[in-house]
Amino acid sequence: MKSETRYLFGIVALAVLSHSNSLPGSFHYDDAHSIVNNPAIRTFEVLPRILYDPAVFSGEPSMAMYRPLVVLSYVFNYALGAHSASGFVLFNLLLHAGVSLFAFLFLRSWSGDRWGAWGAAALFAVHPVNAQVVNYVSSRSESVAALGVLCALYYALNGRHKPSWMGYGLGLLAKSQAVVLLPLLWVVRPIKGASARPYIPYVLITVLFLSVIYGNEFLPRSLAQEVRPYAVHFYTQIKVLVYYLYLFAMPNRLSVEHPLAESATVVPAVWLSFLLLGSIAGWALFSRRWCARGVLFWMVTMSVTTLVPLNVLVNEHRLYLGTIGLCAVSVGMCTFLRQSVRYWGMGCIFVMAVLGWQRNAVWETPLSLWSDAVQKAPNAFRAQSNLGFALIEMGAWAQAKSVLLEAVSLNPTYARTWSNLGLVYEEMGEYTQAESAYRRAIELGPRHSGFRVQLGRLYLGLGRYGKAINLLEDVGEGDVYTAEVYAVLGLAHQRAGRLEDAVLQYNKSISLSDDSYEVFNNLGLVYQDLGKDGAALSSFTSALERAPENIALQINRRQLLLRREGMSTLDRYAVLVREYPKQHQLWRAYASLLAEGGRLEEALKACQMVLTLDPSDQRVRQNLDQLRARVEAGTD
Repeated sequence: MKSETRYLFGIVALAVLSHSNSLPGSFHYDDAHSIVNNPAIRTFEVLPRILYDPAVFSGEPSMAMYRPLVVLSYVFNYALGAHSASGFVLFNLLLHAGVSLFAFLFLRSWSGDRWGAWGAAALFAVHPVNAQVVNYVSSRSESVAALGVLCALYYALNGRHKPSWMGYGLGLLAKSQAVVLLPLLWVVRPIKGASARPYIPYVLITVLFLSVIYGNEFLPRSLAQEVRPYAVHFYTQIKVLVYYLYLFAMPNRLSVEHPLAESATVVPAVWLSFLLLGSIAGWALFSRRWCARGVLFWMVTMSVTTLVPLNVLVNEHRLYLGTIGLCAVSVGMCTFLRQSVRYWGMGCIFVMAVLGWQRNAVWETPLSLWSDAVQKAPNAFRAQSNLGFALIEMGAWAQAKSVLLEAVSLNPTYARTWSNLGLVYEEMGEYTQAESAYRRAIELGPRHSGFRVQLGRLYLGLGRYGKAINLLEDVGEGDVYTAEVYAVLGLAHQRAGRLEDAVLQYNKSISLSDDSYEVFNNLGLVYQDLGKDGAALSSFTSALERAPENIALQINRRQLLLRREGMSTLDRYAVLVREYPKQHQLWRAYASLLAEGGRLEEALKACQMVLTLDPSDQRVRQNLDQLRARVEAGTD
């Protein structure tokens, strides 16, 4: 028993230590719509919906998926750490350790070789090809599904049927690819004789799951997507399978964007890949060694993505469950060579752990991730576009512009590139080009209201309130940006002096998403202008609850309270500069009021305070000279 504990502890320790530099981590790519901008995961009230509604998976309707167990994990992650990426990545890391642990238990039960099972599980725990599943939060669905499948296999091999059925069901609730359990049962435990009775419960669970995803329209919508012609997809995926073997054996070309081209016909590369895979499968079928069947294990796990067209040709996280089979084959080959097997194996595990550590570092930030992707695939437009956005987030506007123009030249029909380019043009003051870029993004992605929001904000900044209103008032509802559409509409009406319309739009925004302090603050300002002080105070209070450290919100609320006490404007500012002495905008307003009231000496001191806090304020410097002249003239 103690020996068994050492094996288990060793697997968990390897998984955790080799990926510990994944923390604190970052959100990447699809994490934006499924976590950061997904209001559904921010409340426990969504829990009943996760069982039947695919829309709760994402803030964008087009990205809806039926993965209730994954959404449930997001809800609890958010409750514990809100939008902090570290908590989400830590969960992924611990989940990977759990999968590694069950990989050992399953392989030991399957082979009866405890040392071989430990070696394969240890290699799986540290292998750099699995870094994506740890670092990329959205790929959690892969590890949760893998855990469910491994539990099902482990308990099936040990004759514990109910836990096996439960594990399979939970795997399906994480990702539909868990359906590969059915053929995996044949690989791991072939049917003896003519009886298929032990497999009936798994078939019934599968039928029930397919009925659910057909009923909620997730399955019909997924199958209806025209990603690429099926023949092109199949020919390409034959090459991709061999490419995955290369990535596993030589993980020095790992990337979030792989430079693999589609094959529209049966070119020599497809034929050669097919022959290689066929020979490997034949060897696995006729070999008497258990580890050789690891090849079949891997092939079965890849069957869904091979047969079903998906948007991205190559994704490392698709290898995750199948990597266990490949690790078993690797350990078996070491044993076959019989040359200092244990030392050679431990050395291999150490090398893979070092490579995995280096790969984790690439996932540290979006900038490091997409810089690496562009370096390895310079002609990949999606990589260039995402690198451009990462540079925008870093404030490297000139460099972002260069990268995004390159992305546009590679693929001028990718809407997000134009949207990002619009942000760059706007920041650089090239407003005509910004408007053109945003309009091109809207033309290419008419159902993405976020592009309209960006153009609407540009119109607000240019004072073209009517154009902003006309652009946004006919935007449909139902995506993550709808609340923001109403927020921008409210601001446009507010600046145009249509206060009642502004109230209506702000309240619509709040009804969809009540976490924006800016919307509550703007609503409070509108209510204040309408003379509805009670409603204004309530809005300012709600804004402060969402951003209690925000000084501007504190000032707005405090000023309203002072006005309700009957204080004059000048007296209110006298109180505010005492309570917030480091806010130069308060001192500037206070200086103007003092000058208007003829209190020139005090106005001089207030102007000097402004310059102390903000020496670059040239307007106040000019006012200071004028005040000194007035004081001297009055003295004479």
